[in-house]
Amino acid sequence: MKGDQCRLLFYDLQGKAIPEVKLNENFVICTWKNGDEHRWMEIVSEAFGDFVSDWSPERFVDRYVATVFAWQYEIHSSIGVLHWLAVLPEYQKCGLGRALSLHVLQYHKEHGKESVSLITEVYRDAAIQLYKDIGFIVCDTNGSES
Repeated sequence: MKGDQCRLLFYDLQGKAIPEVKLNENFVICTWKNGDEHRWMEIVSEAFGDFVSDWSPERFVDRYVATVFAWQYEIHSSIGVLHWLAVLPEYQKCGLGRALSLHVLQYHKEHGKESVSLITEVYRDAAIQLYKDIGFIVCDTNGSES
C-alpha cells in the first residue's frame, strides 16, 4: 500500500567486503556540488512521479540520470544512511541503482560506520529486492519484524 514504509539494514559493514562498483562507460559517479539542486530535483521528480507535481525540470547537455545521498542523522552515529536513491525511469535496469548503493556502502565503510540503514515504501518491490541482493535485511515494515 502506498505510504507504508519498509526499513532495511546492512549489518556488520566493517566485516564485509563491498563489491567493486562497475558502471557502463557512459556513466560516471560524481559528488554533490552547490547548484546541483535543480538536477537532483529533476531526477527525483521523474523517478518518483508524484513527488513534486508542478516541477518543470531544465534539460542539460551533460544530463544527470541518478542520485543518492550518503547521509547520517547524528554526527557521531555508527549508522550511516542510504538516502534518496532515484534513477530516471529510462535509465532504470542499467545497474545504476546497484552501483550507487554499493558506492554509498563503500563511503560509509571508509568513514567507520558499522551499519547502513534505509527506508523505502513497501510497494517498491524492485528496490527492496535490489537492497536484499546486495546484503540489506528487511528489519521492519511499519513496526513489524520480518
